[in-house]
Amino acid sequence: TMQPSLSYLDANGHVVEQVSLPDRHLSIRHLAHDGDQTVLFGQQYRGQPEATPSLLAMHSAGEEMVSLRAEPEEWARFDHYIASIAATQEWILATSPRGNCYGIWSKDTKELVELSALSDASGAVLLDGEFRLSSGAGSVVSQRKPYEKSIQQSSIQWDNHWSAI
Repeated sequence: TMQPSLSYLDANGHVVEQVSLPDRHLSIRHLAHDGDQTVLFGQQYRGQPEATPSLLAMHSAGEEMVSLRAEPEEWARFDHYIASIAATQEWILATSPRGNCYGIWSKDTKELVELSALSDASGAVLLDGEFRLSSGAGSVVSQRKPYEKSIQQSSIQWDNHWSAI
């Protein structure tokens, strides 16, 4: 019975545009904006346990929704849930605490370019052009682009509700 969609509202609360997800077992959980024209959204899947649907999509006003791509075994690593998402003009990063991982997609090709293990991967924000990731196990990852990262350990158990201030 679920009818998942991304809705754009005007200042008066009227729907000005709406795009629906193709699978009624997907629900939008987390949103990000690339700083330009694109809204990105991470999803949760509540369907068949063996299914591996795309859990990330992007949309620009007036255009079609585009699902990001990864191999089925790569989507399986995310264990049906995206916890947080952040984006630049080039890269899209999403975390999965259930999958103990995060991934980075090329905004241009829509393809997964890095899949990294991170215990209880949680929050993702963009700060000064650099991704910052949190972990329920205390790690804080700083990463500007794929495969260039530094990791610090803290005694704090972070969750996925991060904001850059």
